Amino acid sequence: MIQRLLVEHAWQRAAAGGVLLDQWAAIVGAQRAAHWEAIGYDATTGTLTVGCTSDAWATTLRLLEREVIAQIAQKLPSTRLLRISVRRSDQSGFRR
Repeated sequence: MIQRLLVEHAWQRAAAGGVLLDQWAAIVGAQRAAHWEAIGYDATTGTLTVGCTSDAWATTLRLLEREVIAQIAQKLPSTRLLRISVRRSDQSGFRR
């Protein structure tokens, strides 16, 4: 019944985004997850927003964006991810 409701109300993408946020550390690894926090997913645009602890980690994520998107596509094929919006921790509220 839950699956039917997800399909009928087009909630599948939003649910897939929740799974992405929950599984973020397992997908990118503990070291990267310590510096990259998945803080939001917009199912309409297929955009994941990630907060980074420093400019260096933000640059690294920008350079690896395609690789990270490919990893997510492989592990979560029902998640439509087209781009990653990279934010510094002071722009995202991310504090470690």
